[in-house]
Amino acid sequence: MFALVDANSFYCSCERVFNPSLRDRPVVVLSNNDGIIIALTTEAKALGIKMGDPYFQNRDALETNHIHVFSSNYALYGDMSRRVMQVIARFAPAFEIYSIDECFLQVDGISDLSTFGRAVRKAVLQETGIPCGVGIGSTKTLAKIANRAAKKAGGLCVVTDPESVLRDLPLDGIWGIAGRLGKRLEALGLKTALDLARADRRIIRTKFGVVVERIVLELNGISCLALEEVSPDKKNICCSRSFGHPIESIAELAEAVASFASRGGEKLRRQGLAASAVHTFILTNVHRPDRPQYSASACRELLTPTSFTPTLVEETDKVLCKIYRPGYQFVKAGIFLTGLTLEDSNVQLHLFRSVPREKQRSLMKAVDRLNGHYGRNVVRTGTMGVGARWDMQRNRKSPSFTTSFRDIPPASIQ
Repeated sequence: MFALVDANSFYCSCERVFNPSLRDRPVVVLSNNDGIIIALTTEAKALGIKMGDPYFQNRDALETNHIHVFSSNYALYGDMSRRVMQVIARFAPAFEIYSIDECFLQVDGISDLSTFGRAVRKAVLQETGIPCGVGIGSTKTLAKIANRAAKKAGGLCVVTDPESVLRDLPLDGIWGIAGRLGKRLEALGLKTALDLARADRRIIRTKFGVVVERIVLELNGISCLALEEVSPDKKNICCSRSFGHPIESIAELAEAVASFASRGGEKLRRQGLAASAVHTFILTNVHRPDRPQYSASACRELLTPTSFTPTLVEETDKVLCKIYRPGYQFVKAGIFLTGLTLEDSNVQLHLFRSVPREKQRSLMKAVDRLNGHYGRNVVRTGTMGVGARWDMQRNRKSPSFTTSFRDIPPASIQ
């Protein structure tokens, strides 16, 4: 048996935790650069606001309906997610964090699953302030469907009779079925999840492959997807961002790329990895055909795998100088770190150049400790600059209540 715990309107719920006046009021959260709506509450949905709608096209409607609008605050959401997952992890020996707001639990042997589900919901709400739904089924796919049904069933759904939840569920409501695949299945006369569950597995495998056949088995209560208790090794690390304003000068682009390389180095060290190559890319706004268009990327192999920030910054800057062209307005840049290996593993060293690896590790450990204590980028490379104009627009960002001392809300005693 599997349980899927899913936080309700997670980003919006995080905003409500530290602003109780927002409860039962419509709230939306915007994407990077306040572009589109990426999260909204049921109250906002009831007013006709839709996920993925551009903010600028809905600004008047949001103001007219007194909908509270927030820029994305990933520091807050990430920390609240960590707290939610810590609470959930207490309830089962095996669990898998599926996304920032979803977690699978293996709940074999629990006799009263409804009581279990209510206990999880109560603990998460009481200890973090985040409401969540719990769906329970004999496979991960059925647990996912049960969680969808839980949103209309008071926050909890235990699937004991799969047909009851599959009968009226459209194909695009099945985990892993969407877009073109759903249309191809409909062409066979399949309309609902129950139709797919009853389909001939041999035909499904012949036409759609083993992945869709597994979904059919899961819909019939035959578990094919186990928990991933250990995250798979990363193949690469990407750090990129859309700019708050178009950038033309290479100096500002260099600041942005250096910032991304520094962030990538932090991720490498946190996971005990080293990169063997760096990629840098830049691009203009493809949605502005009236302006000159240009995009480019290039790769540079490193002499030895490393997570040393100054080296990563230096190498990504060399790639940037190679691909940069003046006269264009760039709206996005980023870096990829590839060829990842374990930092402590035996690596091929350079024949003619010695690398002081231990000194580099000690320096980065000190830098990470200072930045972790006093705030990100307190210690930085000079290339990153200060007060970047290219940074994202987040004009409606809430304070980082849980990760910044100066943003801790004051407590009033009455």
